[in-house]
Amino acid sequence: TMIRLPERKPISFSAIEDAEEYCMKFVDKNGFKAIGKKSVNFKGLDIEVVNDIVAELDRVFDGTDIKKFDSIEVFGKVNKKYWERHQDAPMATSNLGNLFLNKEILKNKKSVLSYNEEGKKAFDFVMSRIDTLQGAKRAMAERYKKAGRSLVSGDLRDMLLHETGHHLSFMREYNADFTKVLKDTDWVSWSEKISGYAGHSADEYIAESWVAFNLGEDIQPEMRDIFERVIKNGAGKGN
Repeated sequence: TMIRLPERKPISFSAIEDAEEYCMKFVDKNGFKAIGKKSVNFKGLDIEVVNDIVAELDRVFDGTDIKKFDSIEVFGKVNKKYWERHQDAPMATSNLGNLFLNKEILKNKKSVLSYNEEGKKAFDFVMSRIDTLQGAKRAMAERYKKAGRSLVSGDLRDMLLHETGHHLSFMREYNADFTKVLKDTDWVSWSEKISGYAGHSADEYIAESWVAFNLGEDIQPEMRDIFERVIKNGAGKGN
């Protein structure tokens, strides 16, 4: 029997404002707002994208003991501070507890698909030229080649799952456990079985392992032990 998050349930809000109001239960109303004045802001995102985001948040917070975000906020080109740091990422999480959503990439399903297609093209291009690379670039390409993929999943909901993995790793209740695993085990070798991106850093390794765990894939046993403790009362038991 495997323990992981419950199955996804569809969400079908028709108005952004209703989705924002619903998501207030996922944030600390008194938390630090990094960009705007609203604790939850989906302005600029298509409702289909918002519903996928809300459905995944619902599943994660219903099935785990992960703490609330301080805010869930969109950012774009006008938000220079965040745009310069995260323009190539669909989402990002701060260690303060903020979830950032890139409205240029996430504005609709078509833009998300385009982002994933460009990523696949980049992966295929690098793999086709791997013998011409040297030094650090060659080492990175080899890591991606061993993994056979850039990310565990490019699904929009799994992107959000990745970010909740970061959020989880910042929690005081689990941070020491993650630190011990990273210090005492060969996590780098395990990262090669997860994804190319998992080898970028310990933080990305945790987040990508969290995605793989919830997709029922084989991950480092010590990491699995932590993740299973996060699941509420075995709520995600499945075959």
